[in-house]
Amino acid sequence: LGAILLFLAFGWIVTVVFWDAIGPVGQVSLGFLFGIAMIFFGSRRIEKYTNQGSVILSLGAGIIFMTIFAARTEYDLFPAAVALLFMFLVTVFVAYVSIIQKNFPLALLGLFLGGIAPILAHSPEPSVFGLFSYLFILIAGTLWVVRLSGWRKLTIAALGLYILYAFPFILSVKGVDPDQGTKVLVAIFFAFLFFIASILSVLHDRKAESSDLIVSLVNGLILLGWINTIIPPEWQSFMAVLVALVATIGAYIVYSLTGLREPVYIHSAVAGVFIAMATAYEVSGSILIIAYILEVTALVLGARFMLQNDGAARKATLVSILPIALSITSLASYTMAKEVFTKDFFALLLLTLMFFLFASIFHKDEEASADVLGCAGLCAVLGAFYALVLVWLSLHIALPDDQATMLSLLLYTIICLVQMLVAATG
Repeated sequence: LGAILLFLAFGWIVTVVFWDAIGPVGQVSLGFLFGIAMIFFGSRRIEKYTNQGSVILSLGAGIIFMTIFAARTEYDLFPAAVALLFMFLVTVFVAYVSIIQKNFPLALLGLFLGGIAPILAHSPEPSVFGLFSYLFILIAGTLWVVRLSGWRKLTIAALGLYILYAFPFILSVKGVDPDQGTKVLVAIFFAFLFFIASILSVLHDRKAESSDLIVSLVNGLILLGWINTIIPPEWQSFMAVLVALVATIGAYIVYSLTGLREPVYIHSAVAGVFIAMATAYEVSGSILIIAYILEVTALVLGARFMLQNDGAARKATLVSILPIALSITSLASYTMAKEVFTKDFFALLLLTLMFFLFASIFHKDEEASADVLGCAGLCAVLGAFYALVLVWLSLHIALPDDQATMLSLLLYTIICLVQMLVAATG
């Protein structure tokens, strides 16, 4: 409250008392002097009184920022690049004090001030290269602060700042974009920056926090948005596979050096998403469902038999949500088919066999873990559902409706009786 009143008092003095007497240059100079004085006083005060010193330091930084904004918008006293440099220096000093005093809110304030600096600099013709070059320096410095202080939540804030600036460019799709090459470099450099920062944090501290996992996952999703927007269609699948390969290598490095499984799960999930997108870039329709079924099967079998990890294999079955969602289209299309053996038929058949295979694998280990039985049962139910639907649809395509219905119900009854006998004797 005291800082806000002091800020208002300063603004009233400059605008009312000295407005005509000192002129634009005097007003800007007075703002700089008062802001610097507050910063100096706050940096000294914070050594004894943390909260009070932080507030006074923040007040001084805010005064300087608003003075620079007024100098740019009202009087145009210096170029936008000079204004941005002044504000960046203030940001650096705030970050320096936060490290010395071990004050996380100040570090967050420094990132916030640095983030709004491009807006307050008020450049008439903002450059994509200039904007993201500044953000890269700012975020790289922030990640260095994280390395010195251990405040990993600051990495999430830095990633959020990057997303706020990148999102409008990701959403803006143009036929001919003169900045396309620059945007490609932006996507690559920022994704690599956050990827390396996440890997190094885990390797340095020998532990994985939730912030590291969130950064890895969100960073991958943002890069995927860039690929969909700025990469030419003929190169999208290649880029997706390349990112998946890098994420896999990162997961292997972290696991081999630390033995931690959480980063492996996240990076593997990111790699899986990009493999799925690479597949979607190349094929579509029923072929896409078949490709996803083969990929999910390979993922689950690899986790179960190559990694010898039942828990990872059960978690990997969650990826089957993707072919399940796409199978809705195949079901709708197959109901209108004129012949039995179509691409939709084989897609649904493979999905059925996949779930029965999973149920068989996990059922063998039901005595070792109670969770396996639940996963095996769910897979068996899903496989049975697709099998029954496939029988119903295929018979109604091959036979008249009355005969198909009667034969379907007969088969359902026989299957039900067999299952009841097996359950009773098992």
